[in-house]
Amino acid sequence: MFEIYYNIFKNNSKNNELPNLSPFIINVNAFFNNISSFAKRFKEAIENAAPVILSMDTLTKLGESQFVYWNYFDSEFMKLISFSDNVNKTLREIHEKSKYKEMDKTMELCYNHILISPYKKIFSQSENAYRQKYYDLSLVGFLSIIDGLLSDVSCSAKLTSIFKRGECILKKLRKEKLSSFRNEELAYVTLMFTFKSTMESLSTNVPFTEKEPKNLNRHWIMHGRSRRRKTKLDCLKLVNFIYGIILINDFSKTSMM
Repeated sequence: MFEIYYNIFKNNSKNNELPNLSPFIINVNAFFNNISSFAKRFKEAIENAAPVILSMDTLTKLGESQFVYWNYFDSEFMKLISFSDNVNKTLREIHEKSKYKEMDKTMELCYNHILISPYKKIFSQSENAYRQKYYDLSLVGFLSIIDGLLSDVSCSAKLTSIFKRGECILKKLRKEKLSSFRNEELAYVTLMFTFKSTMESLSTNVPFTEKEPKNLNRHWIMHGRSRRRKTKLDCLKLVNFIYGIILINDFSKTSMM
């Protein structure tokens, strides 16, 4: 959806005049562009940094699998993802081994966050659907929350501070060894890159006359056109995306430098 809005915006803007778009569309377009810009420059900087600490291959694979991640990589996790021929299967095995405890923890963090306050009812219903294995219903609920949160966060004037912070990290990436970075800074880099990649594929405009995308696609799901089998891992991906929005909002209000 967001990519569609961006193309409308780009193709119809002339002489600094905006097309007749809602504030939501314009804000999401700006949010998407900022995320994309920083993720691209993070990638360029990271590729020149020490791969022992942060693997670009791991970041890329997580992003392509729509798995938003916000921690620095330990060596075991990095190897599992980097050498995997099927990242979704590997992620599923990792979380099945822990009985999806990380997802339970992330859902609790989301539910108790102030940003979720207007969406608590639908969040609870989506979580209940997930626990009863009604994954299709759960995904629709989580996607509607994502739509609302992106609008809420994009309208925040404080959001710009996270991108200023990003500029500071970029400068540091170019000058220092990645081993000198604090965990919070590495988490920021990982979050921005995987969030950007997930947002792109989730919102990709694929006409209904074509084959359904392999990845989750907001347009296909919310318009009732999706026929692919939904899984527990799919729900985890959207919960992670929701928490990614929350983290971006929180990062914009705190100092890491």
